[in-house]
Amino acid sequence: MTAFGVTDSGTIEKESMKTCVNLRLYLAGLLFCAALPMATAPGFAADPAPAAEKKLVLKSDGKKDGVWCFHPAETSAPKFLRVLLIGDSIMNGYRKDVAKQLEGKANVDSWVMGLTLMSPELYDDLHKVVQQGPYDVVHFNIGLHGYASMRAGTYEPRLKAFVQILLDDAKGAKLIWASTTPISSTNNFAELDLKQNPIIVEQNTIAAKVMQEAGIQVDDLYGMMSDKLNFKRDRLHWKAAGTALQADAVAKIVTANLPKPEAGESK
Repeated sequence: MTAFGVTDSGTIEKESMKTCVNLRLYLAGLLFCAALPMATAPGFAADPAPAAEKKLVLKSDGKKDGVWCFHPAETSAPKFLRVLLIGDSIMNGYRKDVAKQLEGKANVDSWVMGLTLMSPELYDDLHKVVQQGPYDVVHFNIGLHGYASMRAGTYEPRLKAFVQILLDDAKGAKLIWASTTPISSTNNFAELDLKQNPIIVEQNTIAAKVMQEAGIQVDDLYGMMSDKLNFKRDRLHWKAAGTALQADAVAKIVTANLPKPEAGESK
């Protein structure tokens, strides 16, 4: 500055340059801080977004009601054992009760299918479903759909092919076949259909033979329900009391076949 308090031009230029440099450094610092992730501030870290669970899409999926498809366990704990239920609308009636009874023991997936043993997409879809494992127990049935349209001599080989996929793809799992439940008369649900039900009896007999040859346990739901036709709500399906009995039976046999914990492990 001069003796009279006035800044000379050189000093003004130097001060201006210094101010400009400081401003640039300040702005650069703001941009750097803005670029830092919030996780660097303790207590403000954002939880990572959960990975979206990829839905299993099958050729046989029902397009309307969302029932005829693969249903993963509603609650899944990695430490629990894993169970797969395969069946039709009869299984759909008891699957949620079975899962509830196995809470704390196993995660229960279910595949509700409207396929027959003659369906062209059956085996491909079965491969995909079993690959959602590994499973400890697979409880399965395929019987009511298309029971009357099976050509003579086709039921046994087609069922054997179905079972072979389970044996190959679900190695290590305990397999349990559920026999097909009775068909009631159209006029009186408390009575058996004398024309159609013998087909179910014959196919259950063949299935029992196939399972015995393969070393697969049978859950005889037919035998359990054959004298409880008063629990029918239509020719094929069951009232709540009937599905509750089936759920109890399935949960019991599945539980009995779950692997036992090793010594020192908690149940």
